[in-house]
Amino acid sequence: MYTSIDGLNHQANLTLCVDQESMTVLDSYYEVMNRSVGYVSHSFNQFVLVGQDGTIVTLGHGDAYPRAAVLMMYNTKAGNGTFSGRVSNVTVQAFPGQVCANATGASLGGLSETNSGYVAAYNYIDFSSSTNKGRNVYIGYVPKESAHGTAVVRSVSPDENTSTPQLVSTGLNGGTGGRHPGGLGPGQ
Repeated sequence: MYTSIDGLNHQANLTLCVDQESMTVLDSYYEVMNRSVGYVSHSFNQFVLVGQDGTIVTLGHGDAYPRAAVLMMYNTKAGNGTFSGRVSNVTVQAFPGQVCANATGASLGGLSETNSGYVAAYNYIDFSSSTNKGRNVYIGYVPKESAHGTAVVRSVSPDENTSTPQLVSTGLNGGTGGRHPGGLGPGQ
């Protein structure tokens, strides 16, 4: 960004809605704001998907506001030519540390939808803990009906030195429709 009144060049996110046929920008949001409108400051990585019901869902990686991996669900459905409006959000993983410290200890690797929720894959090490020896892979799950709830998070890596996981969808039922290891439940 251009130099702000504090003399610094901050980072921010920019969200666009584009008509693919005409390549016309239909809607955009670039104000420095807060997560209630979909804003993630210093957004290091982001994933976007459109759910089966048209819900626009994003996963953002911020180091300030919020200092977290945050899942956002837009109240406006895809296909309307706009996305502006209220956004529900759930923190998947908070990152301890000073606001705007670039080292969060995390790397996001994917976002997918199931019949009952959204799944995020990432690796993470808590730099503030003396017991952590390396990065572990985690799966975070957010139920569709708990837009303001909490994420269920499980570690899925057998060792502590992993790279960024890649999440590949096997369908809305998780490929089996049965109960999955880790206790996340059917299709989760």
